[in-house]
Amino acid sequence: MTTGRRSGAGAGNETRGLFAGGLVSNGTSMNTIEFSTIPSIGNSTDFGDLTQARDQFAGCSDTTRAIFAGGVEQGGSQHNIIDFVTIATTGNAQDFGDTTALNHGSSASSDSTRGVIALGYTAPSYINTIDFITIQSAGNATDFGDLTLARYLSANMSNSIRAVWAGGGSPSKN
Repeated sequence: MTTGRRSGAGAGNETRGLFAGGLVSNGTSMNTIEFSTIPSIGNSTDFGDLTQARDQFAGCSDTTRAIFAGGVEQGGSQHNIIDFVTIATTGNAQDFGDTTALNHGSSASSDSTRGVIALGYTAPSYINTIDFITIQSAGNATDFGDLTLARYLSANMSNSIRAVWAGGGSPSKN
C-alpha cells in the first residue's frame, strides 16, 4: 500500500483486490482507494477516492462491483453512506444509497447478487441489525434480520449460500 493504515475495508474479485479508507497513524481518516492485481506481484496503485473519508466500515463485492458501507470519520461523525465502484475500472466511488442506521465497526459478506451488512455500533449502543442490498441495483439498504448478539468489529465469511459472523466487541464475544 502507498500509505500505512488500519481499520479500512477491502473488497474485490478474482482479478483485483481493493483497499479503501482507513485510519493513518496521526488519527486522520482517509478517503483513498487502492488496488492490487491479485495474480501478479507488485505494489498497490491508486484507484480513486471514497465519497467521504472514513474508517471502521464494511466492504463486500460481486464480480463487477465493490461496495463500501458505514464508517466513522475520526474527530467527526458516524456515517450511513454506501459507496460503490466498478472493480475493472479506476475512478472515484459513487453514491449507492444509505444503510438503515448511522454506524461504524460494521462488517459485510456477499455472494454474486446480495450483500449483507452487520451494522456494528451506533452511538451510544452496539447494535445487532443486519441490512441487505442487491449489489447491481443502487438504493438504500433494507432490514434483513438480526445477529444473535449486538456487537461490532466482528470477523465474517460467506459462500453462495450462507454468511457467518464470528467474534466482535461489546465487550469481546466468542
